[in-house]
Amino acid sequence: MTSRSAIIRSRRTVATGAVIVALVAGCRVGPNYHAPALPPGAEAPLVSLNTTAETPIRPPDAWWRLYNDARLDALVQEALQANRTLAAADANFAAARAVLLEAHAERYPSTVAYAGGIYGRDAVTDEILELNGHPPQTFWLYEDIIQSAYEVDLFGRVHRAIEAANANADSVRAARDGVRVVVAAETARAYASVCALGEELDVAHHSLDVVSHEADITLKRHEAGGNSVYDVTRAQALVAQARSSIPGLEGQRRAALFELTAVLGRTPVEAPKDLDACHTPPRLDALIPVGDGAALIRRRPDVRQAERRLAAATAEIGVATADLYPTIRLVGLYGGAAVQLSQLNTNDGRTWGVGP
Repeated sequence: MTSRSAIIRSRRTVATGAVIVALVAGCRVGPNYHAPALPPGAEAPLVSLNTTAETPIRPPDAWWRLYNDARLDALVQEALQANRTLAAADANFAAARAVLLEAHAERYPSTVAYAGGIYGRDAVTDEILELNGHPPQTFWLYEDIIQSAYEVDLFGRVHRAIEAANANADSVRAARDGVRVVVAAETARAYASVCALGEELDVAHHSLDVVSHEADITLKRHEAGGNSVYDVTRAQALVAQARSSIPGLEGQRRAALFELTAVLGRTPVEAPKDLDACHTPPRLDALIPVGDGAALIRRRPDVRQAERRLAAATAEIGVATADLYPTIRLVGLYGGAAVQLSQLNTNDGRTWGVGP
């Protein structure tokens, strides 16, 4: 009977503890965040999906490597390292991570140790001396105390603060990812423009050679009496038209090269000269991975940033609501306090305390 009673009491104790834990966990104030539902049909393949050119596989984060172009990869890496806006975004993300670690630290007891001496008068001591008919005294007070405090997260303030810091860190990371996307896209676009305009210049020069050769043939035929002056004039006009298109293409290519130079963080005189030899734009050698609608929504940094901001704001409501209720901390201290330094580490100067 005694053993059975002990088992029953043990089970009751465990049950009581479980109920207390559940009640404490249920005391978290503020709304619980729920991510917005995806639009209907977002899981379906994209409408423009072409199985001969595209695949529903999710594209990689380093999407520019799909071109399998070592020069493009090197340019993107250089642009990412040189971009100051991205460096600021990385610093913001590091700061957000530090805030998150600080919020997590509130789950554990905080410990403070201090030691020192104070020379002066104490109001409480003076009052006691006056009650006993003694004059106030000035004395030294020496202390060496270690104190530990733990906050009982009764209303979920610490939990909501961690939720807010975590969501805010995710929001800052999404903002950083947005900068990375822009930098990589602008680098790839400028590089592709330089190479594509190089190919157009090759075509323009080839066209000039062809019409120039035809104009020479037309002129010789006219000298032999085989055609009219109108034919010669028209052929020469085609030559002038083909020649006039070249300076415009050269200017566009130079402008694209300067845009790429600016993205790389270089001055115009430091423009990559090796790109003058690029006359073939990068091309994919495999199907284009486009994913589906839901993956596209999750992949967009601006959408992720807005969603995480909403989560952080929801958690901050819980933090503000918890501040309306009492904050309970368990504090313990141990050390010494004495008016003589020799008594600081003796029983006469021992001091300790435990309580809420």
